[in-house]
Amino acid sequence: MGIDQNKSVHWVDISTDKILLTHYGISFTSAMKKLHVIDINNQIRIGVDAFLTLWLQLPYYRYLAKTVTLLKLKKPMTWAYDIFAKQRYKKIIQRQRCTTLCKSLVK
Repeated sequence: MGIDQNKSVHWVDISTDKILLTHYGISFTSAMKKLHVIDINNQIRIGVDAFLTLWLQLPYYRYLAKTVTLLKLKKPMTWAYDIFAKQRYKKIIQRQRCTTLCKSLVK
């Protein structure tokens, strides 16, 4: 079934389709470091703002977005997400380096 049963969100795999990144002036590296969402007003939302924008479009998750806003949890979530995103990006880079190095050793 999935979380977007109503097809409310246009999902883009930036690893295979970089056209929208170019159109919005978003670098691939920046997109890999933090979640980016283009809202209905064609504005770029990044990090926790991107999650909130996305969640408002999805059933069940919209309640989470409203709760975060109502309880003023955006600031602590931003702090936590920034730490998570930094660690995630480091792991992605390490994996890419390992894959590249391993391929060069096999040749």
